[in-house]
Amino acid sequence: MRVRTFLHIPHEGWLIVAGLVLCVWLALHEQHWLIGASLSVVSLFGLGYFYDSDRTLCSTPLGVVAPVDGRIASVELVRDEYLGRNALRIRVATAPLGAYSLRAPIEGKLREPRTENGDPCTNVSWIHSDEGDDVLIAAGRGGLLGQRPCMVPVGERVGHGRRCGLRRLARHIDVYVDESARAKVHPGQPVRAGVDVLAILKRKAAAEGEETSV
Repeated sequence: MRVRTFLHIPHEGWLIVAGLVLCVWLALHEQHWLIGASLSVVSLFGLGYFYDSDRTLCSTPLGVVAPVDGRIASVELVRDEYLGRNALRIRVATAPLGAYSLRAPIEGKLREPRTENGDPCTNVSWIHSDEGDDVLIAAGRGGLLGQRPCMVPVGERVGHGRRCGLRRLARHIDVYVDESARAKVHPGQPVRAGVDVLAILKRKAAAEGEETSV
């Protein structure tokens, strides 16, 4: 399942643009030419803001792709408080005029992350792959207006690099992967959603085999 678009614009975008067009019509009908012209410019800007063209998706095996267009803000090892593990956190500062849709970093099934108190997390999406990999997407506080990054219901599947949500007003998006993953980006590097690889996951079986041989 994925978020669909019409003419490369999400339904949410069409609702807002339609409201702006209605305001333009009312302004012109009442002969408020300056207001009508200003709202027309805003409507055109809205079309550009919500536009999200198709792109050639990444096919790198075990690659975790960028969920949004933007620039890498940081790459660091942290404590993942959502899954209680050490993790590599890659923070992507969202591009204001980048693609409006948010794309799934990996293929897998949506699970429900919870806080340490057992409450559902409102700004985090947890994707669990068939191979046992766990990737979290966390939005900047309040950036998604109270909704999780992935709009797909818990239990449904998302495709690698496919649209699964909307970035809305999130200032940054954090991607958490296992600490064994190998980062492929550096701070300051621009990335495109669904195209550029943030990190390469390490197969658990291979990791366990290395530890046994040691």
